Amino acid sequence: MRKEILFFALCLCLGCNSVPEDYQQVIDKAGSNREELLKVVAHYDSIHQPEKREAAYYLIGSMYNKYIWTGDVVTSFDTLFHYMDSLYP
Repeated sequence: MRKEILFFALCLCLGCNSVPEDYQQVIDKAGSNREELLKVVAHYDSIHQPEKREAAYYLIGSMYNKYIWTGDVVTSFDTLFHYMDSLYP
């Protein structure tokens, strides 16, 4: 009986500290931005705010396959985007 309780407690501890899979995918593909993403989670670990750490896991995990277009070609269309945005109140 004692071994079952110990096993259950061990499983419970390991289950609570797991890193979400979608978060890990983003971290693996982050490249040069990886350190910044890890700093966010480390910050909330250091100030003992698990709710905010879980929120950071969720937000970072949601970044998978998201990107932004930048550069001179994109900024040349800013006036067009502004005009199109003003058409819908």
